[in-house]
Amino acid sequence: MTSRRTVLVAGASLLLPLAPAARAACRTAALSATRDAASCIVLDIHGPKRRPDGVPLASLTLAQLQALPQTTIQTSLPHALHAVRRAVWEGPSLSDVLAEQGLQAAQSVYVESLSGYGADLPSEDLRAYSPILAWRRNGQALAVRNNGPLIVIYPFDSHPALRGDIRYLQRIVWQVQALTVH
Repeated sequence: MTSRRTVLVAGASLLLPLAPAARAACRTAALSATRDAASCIVLDIHGPKRRPDGVPLASLTLAQLQALPQTTIQTSLPHALHAVRRAVWEGPSLSDVLAEQGLQAAQSVYVESLSGYGADLPSEDLRAYSPILAWRRNGQALAVRNNGPLIVIYPFDSHPALRGDIRYLQRIVWQVQALTVH
């Protein structure tokens, strides 16, 4: 049996079957951040009310995320996050990703990783700090083995108060696979 996901293509919705072989190919492409990974679904977005059938409101490919306005954040990650030295992170703002789906009035967004870890990001964060859903670091696409294909990045260097606040460390979710809007 084949699973189905809704994929947004040029503003229209279509059902795209993802056979197990296609899902495996996408996982392999994402592991190495190959060009093929751009056509794979990397992010499911669930609305305020989850559908009983579990089908997301939208499923986006890396290419669709790359087509949104891109934001660059130059920052380092705190020591608790593997002490990544100052790097240039690129990706769409979470606000833009939500607005593209008509979800800009969200009170919060639950971000879930491939491992099942998740964190709630309040709408105040989206307005005050404009965190991004980074897919590239220092010009290189993020592979799953490098915390990709997507990672939430806050501008820690621009807002030093964030650095010492454990709540913001907990909101850096890597290997992001889904957003659930509340």
